[in-house]
Amino acid sequence: MSLTERIHEVLLTLFVVVFLLAVWGLTGVGGADSLPVSIWTAIGAVSAAGALLEIFMHLRTRQALKVMRTQLERMSNQSQVGMVMIDDHWPVAGLANMLNHYLSRIRQEMDEQTRRRRELDLLVAAVNAEKSNTEAVIRSITDPVLVLNAFGEPILSNWHAEQLFGFSAKEAKGKSLEDLVNVQRILALVTEARSGRKEPIRDELWIRDPAGTDRCFDATVSPVFIKDDAPWAIVLTLHDLTRERQLAELKNEFVNHVTHELRTPLSSIRAYTELLLDDELQSANQRADFYRIIDNEAARLERFIENILNLSRIESGVMPFVPVPVDLTHELREAVALMQMQARERQIDLTLEAPDSLTVQADPDLLRQAVLNLVGNAVKYTPPSGSVTVCAWPVQDGVCRIDVSDTGIGIAPQDQERVFEKFYRTRTGHQIAPGTGLGLALTRKIVEELHGGQLTLESTPDKGSKFTINLPQPVDLTVEEARTLETV
Repeated sequence: MSLTERIHEVLLTLFVVVFLLAVWGLTGVGGADSLPVSIWTAIGAVSAAGALLEIFMHLRTRQALKVMRTQLERMSNQSQVGMVMIDDHWPVAGLANMLNHYLSRIRQEMDEQTRRRRELDLLVAAVNAEKSNTEAVIRSITDPVLVLNAFGEPILSNWHAEQLFGFSAKEAKGKSLEDLVNVQRILALVTEARSGRKEPIRDELWIRDPAGTDRCFDATVSPVFIKDDAPWAIVLTLHDLTRERQLAELKNEFVNHVTHELRTPLSSIRAYTELLLDDELQSANQRADFYRIIDNEAARLERFIENILNLSRIESGVMPFVPVPVDLTHELREAVALMQMQARERQIDLTLEAPDSLTVQADPDLLRQAVLNLVGNAVKYTPPSGSVTVCAWPVQDGVCRIDVSDTGIGIAPQDQERVFEKFYRTRTGHQIAPGTGLGLALTRKIVEELHGGQLTLESTPDKGSKFTINLPQPVDLTVEEARTLETV
């Protein structure tokens, strides 16, 4: 039993004793003379006992309130809601029970709020994760992509869109699409999508990028609906069709020029054949010249067809490649001889500078075709009274070098790498250079992909060009010696 409870019992016992004494005095046990004294004594005793009991009850109530306050302060400091623990015999036990009931309701509400907050946190985390995944997917797309909100304001873009329209993600915040994109057709497509149209809208359009290059795009504007009334977001995707359109244009030009390249030698062959059929109009020397012209035109036609076929074979991986010891000087003489008549007709000085014998390991037919392509281009693009020089010599580090130089029109710097692309032909003013645009593409593949060499270009507009072939692994033996070793 606690000290407080013991004091409580003592006071109650004292109160009972005083009350009994008062009753004893009032009943006259002490005699008639002592009756007034006994009454006042009893009254005083009862009053004193009552006062003591009141003081005790006040102290006990104060102590109970202090305990409750301490517990409530602890709950407040720990941001937790618990129960107030006091003795049921204390005067404030009823108050404590009411407070505990109220605290229990608060705790239930806090637990419910905590549960909802955790659910909300999980939902927010899931939404953020989904948003991050969506952003990662959009940023990884190689086509320009713009995501707009319901008001037409950009909320997400990838690097390709930012590069195309010339803005950064930071600059796009808080701005409208009109502030960032100056392409009226795109703005019109977005406006149409925002009007409530359910289906994606597609259109082909041209856009000039910040570098000043015109590019063709397949634009798709897709509205995203959550409800049926208005789009929640709009996704703009631009698929770059520039390369496809350029290839389509080049192929069309290729067909036209193939037709021209075929028609020209065929027309010459037919014309001189008709002259030969009329025996009365020509002398023996004239007929010999006509035969040579027909032979040259037929060879030209054959080279043209071989260029097309060989380029296709190399790209398909079915090109036969048989490297053998080859007398490079002999092959160069043959190539120069084949082009000599065409050079004389154009009043061009075509010369060869090479050692008497220079042996390399190569496929003779393909090597001859590569050299013929370079020499033929040099003659074609060199004006009358110009010159074309073919040089060959061994250099250090096991490399044999072939130079084909001319004093022709030259090639502009911006075209010097592209001349090796299929179908590409240089432009001079508004004129496109003649030819099919396949010769140099084939020559590079023959030299680099098949022979493991290198083809380079040096050119100055209006002064001339120099194409250089570097072939690896020259053979130190002569052709006859190499073939003898192969048969042993």
